Parts: sequence; C-alpha cells; structure tokens
Amino acid sequence: MKLRPYQEQARDFLSSRPHAGLFMDMGLGKTASTLHALKDLPKPVLLVGPIRVIETVWRQEAEKWAPTQGLTFSVARGAPTERAKALKIGADIYLTNREMLPHILPAKNWATLVIDESSMFKNPSTKGFKILRKALAAIPHRYILTGTPTPNSLLDLWSQVFILDQGLRLGRSFYAYRQRFFTQTDWQGYKFDPLPGAREKIMELISDIVLRIEAKGNLPDREVLHNVVSIPLPASARKAYREMEAEALTVLSDSEVSASTAAVVSMKLRQLASGFIYDDDKQPIEVHTEKIAATLSVIDQTGSPVIVVYNFRHELEALKKALPDAVEFSLEIQEQWDAGKVPVMFLHPQSGGHGLNLQYGGHTMVIFSGSFSYEHMSQTKARIDRQGQTSPVVFHYLTAKDTIDELLLQVVQAKADDQKTTLDLLKGYALAKVNRR
Repeated sequence: MKLRPYQEQARDFLSSRPHAGLFMDMGLGKTASTLHALKDLPKPVLLVGPIRVIETVWRQEAEKWAPTQGLTFSVARGAPTERAKALKIGADIYLTNREMLPHILPAKNWATLVIDESSMFKNPSTKGFKILRKALAAIPHRYILTGTPTPNSLLDLWSQVFILDQGLRLGRSFYAYRQRFFTQTDWQGYKFDPLPGAREKIMELISDIVLRIEAKGNLPDREVLHNVVSIPLPASARKAYREMEAEALTVLSDSEVSASTAAVVSMKLRQLASGFIYDDDKQPIEVHTEKIAATLSVIDQTGSPVIVVYNFRHELEALKKALPDAVEFSLEIQEQWDAGKVPVMFLHPQSGGHGLNLQYGGHTMVIFSGSFSYEHMSQTKARIDRQGQTSPVVFHYLTAKDTIDELLLQVVQAKADDQKTTLDLLKGYALAKVNRR
C-alpha cells in the first residue's frame, strides 16, 4: 500500500514541525499519515485517545504498512499494576485514554505527545485539560488530530490550539480569546457568536501549525471509502456471545440446515453482536453499548450529516436514546435532509431501498448493523452513492470483533444475492469455527 498524495502532505506537515494540528475528515486516513510521521519523530511517544481507538486502531493500522510495522506499542491503562507493567515495557508509543493522564503524564519524560480526537479537550474548564496544560512545557513535540475541531463553535478551538503553542497564537486566556473574537448574544451570558471577520482572522493566525484536509477537493467526486470500525466486546458480552455461538455453530454447520433455520440462528448472533438479547417474554435486554459508543464517536468526527443504518427495532430505540435530536427517515423530512438541515438520520434497509434520492443531504453512512441481503445493503448504500452526489462517499461498517458481523462484510464483498450463496457462506463460517475449537 502507498499513502495517497494528501496523506503524504499530512505526514510531511507533521514531520516538519515540533507542534502541529491535523484536521482531517474521518475516513481519509489520518492514523496512517500520523504513524508514518511518528516513525521518525522523537520517542517515547504518549498517544492519548478514546479507549476504543487506542485499543483497536493504532497498533492494527501500523501492521498494515511496511514502513510502520517496526513501531512498538504498549497500552497503559486500567488498574495501577496494569499501568505500571505497561509503562515498563520498552515501547516507541504508549497508548492511553484521557482519564489516565494524571497517572501517565508524570511516569516518563515524554518526547512527543499525540492527542487523537483532540476535540475531547475543547472545554478548557475541564479537569483533563487543566492537568494536560501543566505538562505541556515539558513535552517538546506536540500534535493534535481531529475531524471536527469546532463541533459546536469556534470557541472550541482555543484549548486545542493551546495544546500546540501554549497560547502564542490565540492568547494564553480563553476569556481573552472570547472577548477578542466573539460577542455575547444572550442576556444570560451563555451564547457567543463570532465577530465579523473573526473566523478568517483565527484561521490566518493558526494556518502555520494547522493543516485542514477535507474529502471534498482531495478525492474525486463520488469516490467511495469503506472504513471498517472494529469493536471489541467487553468480557461479559463476549462470554454471552460465545455461549450463544457454541449452540448456533452446531446448527449452522449441519449440512441439512434449512435457510429459514439458519436465518433465525444467525439473526440472534447479529442482535447480540449489536448489544442485545431477548428474554423469555421476547423483551430486549441490553448486553453492551459498544456500538452505540462507536456511532457517537464517528458522528463526533464527521462534520456533515450522517445516515445511521439499523436493522432491528431495539437498535433504533437505543440509538434514539443516545441521539435524542436525530430523526427517523420519512418522506416528510426529505426536503430538510436535502437542504442539509438534518445532522443525523436513522434509516432501515427496507425503507431505504429503491427510489430514494438522499445524495443531496449527505455523503456519510454508518452501518450500525448490516443485513445478509446483498440487495438490501447495496440499494441502501446507493441512496447516497448515486448520480448527483458531489462529495466522496464514506461508509463506516461497525463490526463487533470475532463475531458474525465479520461474515456480514464477506457477504457484501462477495455480492451474495441469492439464498443458496448466503447459506453456503454461513455453513462455511460455522464449519471453520467448529474446526478451530
């Protein structure tokens, strides 16, 4: 694999500066660009990010590229004994989450700091930012990465840029920054809007240390990016899945299993992979919320409207609870969607099939849970990947690690569009699993 030209630009931008921000749309490969830069930057590196990201993204991405396969990693989080053991390992890059900073920052003389999803430090009044602020001067190389540097407003930018330059460009005080570039627009003092010309001036001030890379303009119109988001299940959910899977594999590996039986058995595994099982009264019981957390993470990193595809009613209810301002697709909101006024929309494959034109309102789709119907999935994805789409299209597949979700991807890639092919894939999957036991 080779880096794309814009990824090379990002790598070179980071490599050539002791402090830099990479504001890069999700799915464009900022992890790969950063890893290629880190290869030649001073060690040890402290890399801070959300738990899911530090556990499932950075090490795995490094293995995909020949130049970065030699980088070594250690995840420093959890109980004190676990952290101490991880910090004793001689690694190039130490991965941790924000909550661990009070324990990890004093543990080594860090040469390089990388903050993945730096918008999690957008509020300068939080304990996490205050702890980080005190340590900045002792770390000579500092980098921030995010797809959405200003998720709410330009006010969110101050603390992120401060991580890089300690106030050199936007000032050492958040309140002075706010007074300089914003005006209060409510009598209670909660709402502030940028002054005329403020956005342009702020961007000019930080242009030497921040690189913005958007999909539009760097990729051809309608180029399609497929991003697999691998999600490890927590121990309790993993145990429940393995118990259900043991029984399911026996059924699925039977040469005489019918398509209808296979569909029922595999559906239960899909539901559990997404976070639910049903009790004896056929009521859904929540087993984990990892896919919900991953959905929120993708949306936080996406600066444009997002479609979230679900398959089961209980998934929709959980998504609505987590995203109360999102809306379920209906023809009544089509006009609002087309105008880009619907930030998050839920869509079911059967309602998002033939005939819908959703390409004008957005170009990003999260597959919360897929379907074994290639026709349903291909038609659903074609709602945004179609004539009239003017932006590169991004599909994020939320995939529970070592579960039937991974088979769903194979079905889509194999373009299995008939019942027999799908059944054969299910049988092959089950037999392979049984033989490994």
